Amino acid sequence: MTQIGLAEAVFHLTSLLFEVPSGVIADVFGRKRCMIASQCMSAMASVAMMLSGSIGGVCIAMALSALGYNFASGAREALAYESLKQCGQQSAYERFAVNDTTIWRIGTALSTLCTGAALWIGPRAAYGVD
Repeated sequence: MTQIGLAEAVFHLTSLLFEVPSGVIADVFGRKRCMIASQCMSAMASVAMMLSGSIGGVCIAMALSALGYNFASGAREALAYESLKQCGQQSAYERFAVNDTTIWRIGTALSTLCTGAALWIGPRAAYGVD
């Protein structure tokens, strides 16, 4: 339980420390690049978790996962709004947000249903699929 708590603490501390810097990076380097960086961080987190053999490796994976989360946080929505605004259709953003949230919730529900499959194939294989 202590190791799980430590790994969760690393995730949340990393997320807290990088929330503002990730937003600044998105503003300076662009939303698309920030979203690409997010996916790269998430992939590296999965590889790190798959290869980890100790709590240190798990903590590195959790930090990378938090960075992936932070880099995506708000970037997709901001990019969508700015793109719609550029086309003079910012009023369509509300519809985008509703559809985006709906798709996200369906995806979350489906991923929860896949938990049994992940347990069946084992953690390393599950991270490999991720």
